[in-house]
Amino acid sequence: MKVALVGGGVSHESGISQHTERLVESLSGIGCAVQHHAWHNAGPRRLTRAERGAARPGRLGLVWWDPISWIRVGLRARQADRVGLVWFTPLQAPALAVVGWIVGWQRVFAVVHNGRPHEHVPMSDVLTRLALRRCVLLVVHVEAVVAALRDARIMAPVVQVPLPSQIELVASPLPEGPLRLLHLGEVHRRYKGTDVLLAALAHLRSQGIDAALTIAGRISGETDVRAIVAALRLETVVHLIDGWVPDDQLAALLASHHLVMLPYRSATTSGIVPVARSAGRPVVATRVGGLIEMVADGVDGILCDPDDPVALAQAIERAWAQRHRLAHGTSPSDAPSWADVAHTVRSALTALPTTPDDGSSLHPPAPHPRGGA
Repeated sequence: MKVALVGGGVSHESGISQHTERLVESLSGIGCAVQHHAWHNAGPRRLTRAERGAARPGRLGLVWWDPISWIRVGLRARQADRVGLVWFTPLQAPALAVVGWIVGWQRVFAVVHNGRPHEHVPMSDVLTRLALRRCVLLVVHVEAVVAALRDARIMAPVVQVPLPSQIELVASPLPEGPLRLLHLGEVHRRYKGTDVLLAALAHLRSQGIDAALTIAGRISGETDVRAIVAALRLETVVHLIDGWVPDDQLAALLASHHLVMLPYRSATTSGIVPVARSAGRPVVATRVGGLIEMVADGVDGILCDPDDPVALAQAIERAWAQRHRLAHGTSPSDAPSWADVAHTVRSALTALPTTPDDGSSLHPPAPHPRGGA
């Protein structure tokens, strides 16, 4: 089977980029011939600075403001049997819709990371329908994404696959010493809840608990992390690492901490959960979106209500008290692999009917029957 994936970055400095590259590798590893046409420029830098990169030999790339690049990618992708749109923001709907129109929707599927964007995007559902409603299949990792798509009146069939770790890690024993927390990713974005985590840390320390926090990721942005740290007088116990942590440094960072923090206000699929699990680190997360499905409360992590520093502090205390048992729960015998994902996706694509490109993509199709996960 010839498969083209359209979207995702090539910089490896985001979870979407890493996910797309792993999917390319895993499909190739089971015998598919895979093209990847990534974003060379996915949008305004302040919104999508990670989803960009230099062109690679033999690969055409998308530029968000250049319709000619959309057409070129669409024409190249027509060589494939199936074309997958990597979807995570409605801002990219026009480009991906053009690719789908050129390819012919009867062979287009989508890998959906977010059913709805974390921040407000005008006409979000309209743009999402523009790019996704004619797809013949939607690949998702959590039921929360399916629910968001159904709310947006996108009824294409769905195949749901578990999300493996996007980085190969070996679980390490928990370190000795006082409590050390780790918060990773685009931590400046408001939905990540970094301000709530800092308030929870201040509460823990006011209760006499010796806790420290490392915040590693893109710090400058919507949330002024440095200002909050200063206002709460946490400079001596908060270590800031500004910038993407390379894969070869992440293992050591995880090994030196006890708990991984996801204090999100909203969530869909999180690549951090399986990364933490593969490193043998329990997660403290909020009961939002896909985190409810991905974290087994009391087994490999602790869940609490969002946007509540005291509730988060109490969840951290519970996780700290149970850390060794929770760490043991991070190694399930049935942990998924990327080969599992690739086989499931290929089987789902193989089962789809093959329709010759007769120009029917120029016209809206009949509604798909309601699909399930």
